[in-house]
Amino acid sequence: MKNWPQNARDCLAAEPAAMITLAAIEGSTPREAGARMIVTPTQAHGTVGGGNLEFLLIDQARRLLASDLHILQQDYPLGPLLAQCCGGRVRVLIERLDANAAWLAAAAEAEHLGQPYMLTGAIHDGHITRTFAPDWPATATEGAFLSDATGPATRRAVWTHITEHIRPAATHLYIYGAGHVGRALVHIAETLPFRLHWYDTRAELAGTDPRLTFLPDLAAPLTTAPAGSFHVVLTHAHELDYQIVRAILQRGDAAYCGLIGSATKRARFLSRLAKDGVDPSGLTCPIGAGPIRSKLPAAIAVAASAELLERLEGVSVAGVAHRSRSRA
Repeated sequence: MKNWPQNARDCLAAEPAAMITLAAIEGSTPREAGARMIVTPTQAHGTVGGGNLEFLLIDQARRLLASDLHILQQDYPLGPLLAQCCGGRVRVLIERLDANAAWLAAAAEAEHLGQPYMLTGAIHDGHITRTFAPDWPATATEGAFLSDATGPATRRAVWTHITEHIRPAATHLYIYGAGHVGRALVHIAETLPFRLHWYDTRAELAGTDPRLTFLPDLAAPLTTAPAGSFHVVLTHAHELDYQIVRAILQRGDAAYCGLIGSATKRARFLSRLAKDGVDPSGLTCPIGAGPIRSKLPAAIAVAASAELLERLEGVSVAGVAHRSRSRA
């Protein structure tokens, strides 16, 4: 879910809602600790891995909403009980949400801004008290952690506190071009941990998709794009592609600059960039140049998406290390 707290608030405006959180995991599990869902009597948003576990937890969340209970704490072996071959074990928190909760509004704002934050929850007498804090300690790691009154909760022991260190999707992805490949790529990219921006110059496409922004000058977003952004260039015109690529590379602070094309197009662009005195080392062309050879728009989009994720994971690991060093 993109901005799960806001999703929860939107749901709460219409009907009661509960939150499912994978509070801890052991062994092989379909999702990581901290994965969550928002469930109402009529809707379910997000995923904790699918299968029998998710089906059961949605049912339990709806039973909770139909009862006088406020929380449920569960412990499930995935193999013997739920017939899921992962073989691991999950500890689950299901809690009734309050539409007026200040922590939920604060978390929604942090998600909107892409700023790390911490949620804590203290369980007492069948209720949970949630607290929001901006950022989290430099020595901490992302995820959910359980404890009791004396310290970290031991394996399968009763726990009364949950602490979550949450890092929202903060990397901006700019896609230039709304042709066949652009549309296929946006369809995938909007489900990935990016903040998506999608542009095209063709006035006839304005209003055809709520995600698409019409701009006469596709270099304009570069005046406000944060350092470390990802850029994918696949417009309808090679000269327009070149102008955008040159502007991106001249800035010199992109985490990724990808260009749709061929070996011939790459060679021509490299030659022009050299003549213009622009360092071409940051250019990836063609995009998605892995083992997938199909030229179907959807196939190119899949290959490019894999490339974006691989690069993003590398940037994220480097960013965590830098964040720890800079705040130590």
